[in-house]
Amino acid sequence: MTAVAFDTYRVVKRLREAGFDERQAEAVTTAIQDSVTVDLSNLVTKDHFDERMKGVDEHLKAFEARLEDRVTKVHLDERMKSLEARLEERMDHREARLVAKIAESKADTLKAVMGMISGSVAINVLTILGSMLALVKMLGH
Repeated sequence: MTAVAFDTYRVVKRLREAGFDERQAEAVTTAIQDSVTVDLSNLVTKDHFDERMKGVDEHLKAFEARLEDRVTKVHLDERMKSLEARLEERMDHREARLVAKIAESKADTLKAVMGMISGSVAINVLTILGSMLALVKMLGH
């Protein structure tokens, strides 16, 4: 506790001059003195306040950095999801084109095979018919 500079003798003297007896003047002076006694231990000095504010500033800067890092991560996650979706879409499109080309290739291959089989059958039929005709001619004469 720290007391503010307070001249008790002067206060008692003034009160006595105003008509207070000695006991009353001392009681009033003691009451005044008790009311102006201040506990300065809880007061903050400017240096202490500035030092504490530096700590608060450091905590805020660290918090801002963490927050910015998280915002960046969220942004990157969103960007990554967007890129993944686009890549998936492109892959699906290419897969569909590849499936269509394979189906077209199968159809072309099937046509070619059927053409070769038909040709082979036609040649075999003609060969058999030719052989039969030659045999009929030989036997018929």
